[in-house]
Amino acid sequence: MSSQQTLSRPVEGPEFLLTGNGTLPERDSTRAPFKLFFLWLFFIPVVLYVTAIPLVRVPSYERWGPSHWGPVLDFAFNTQGLNADMVIFGDSSAFLGIDPRVVDQQLHIKSVVLPNTVGSLPVDGDQALEYYLAHNTRPRLIVLYFAAWDLDYASSKDTHLYEGEEIMLRHGSWSQILRFALQHPLELPAFPLRDYTSIGSTWIQSLLHKTDRMRETAEALGHVDDREDYPALAKDCRIPSRYLDARNDTAVRTLAAKYRERGYKVAVYLAPMPDCSNARALPDKTYDNLALAPPAMLPHSDFKGDGLYAHVQHESVPVASHLFAQTIAAQLGN
Repeated sequence: MSSQQTLSRPVEGPEFLLTGNGTLPERDSTRAPFKLFFLWLFFIPVVLYVTAIPLVRVPSYERWGPSHWGPVLDFAFNTQGLNADMVIFGDSSAFLGIDPRVVDQQLHIKSVVLPNTVGSLPVDGDQALEYYLAHNTRPRLIVLYFAAWDLDYASSKDTHLYEGEEIMLRHGSWSQILRFALQHPLELPAFPLRDYTSIGSTWIQSLLHKTDRMRETAEALGHVDDREDYPALAKDCRIPSRYLDARNDTAVRTLAAKYRERGYKVAVYLAPMPDCSNARALPDKTYDNLALAPPAMLPHSDFKGDGLYAHVQHESVPVASHLFAQTIAAQLGN
């Protein structure tokens, strides 16, 4: 066989074939960069997704993470040795509406409020209170401070659970996290997505102020100045019927019984509510000796128009704090 005939036959190899004229085919040099691009396009999101939950457990996470309320809710887990006479535990109406420094000045005691939201409570429950009690001397009084329509917070469905998941992931046990994941199979898989979607221009701006916010929360003994830009409630406001019709108080009643059985003195205080046109229907509700008193009425202009009807304006915090101190004084023997 001639050499010309031999070269004219295609020679098979593991990576290429010779062309009919015996020359090597040209490689498609554009494929490799595209493969690499698609590899990284897939790889980076996967890495970010699977590392989101471990990152939350990093001790310094709250200083740079995208969470809005995380630096505030984390305060309760940094209260070792505070040793307050009175511990206030409740929903956001407590830490936004009560300034312990005002209460302390009036009652001559030391108090602290442990921040929570109605979104965090269905997930982590009284984890913050348990942590506080385990790392401080026994308080003279535990006050459960809630808006009247949040008394069955454990079964609340009209909430965002992200805040509670974050605190649970940071401070909960792995068994607690696993139990929550089994009970809510769609929640934790969605957590990284909600976490990363919080990153944006607002996060970049707040990143510079998070350390200050954490320090200010600690200095205010758990209170936060709510300066979010909401107008005051209008004069013709009406409280939504879903709030007025909320009759179940199972969660708070169970919580109070739990700590009373352990020998703690416990009082339930209902947050003030605005004097909207239909508000009188709620204070007339019978609480069966659950709370110290029906919720007090404050002018509608004292409340933020944020749709929750439970957050007083920053300027009205001293008024709500004095009102709280007057009601709670007898429980402390003051």
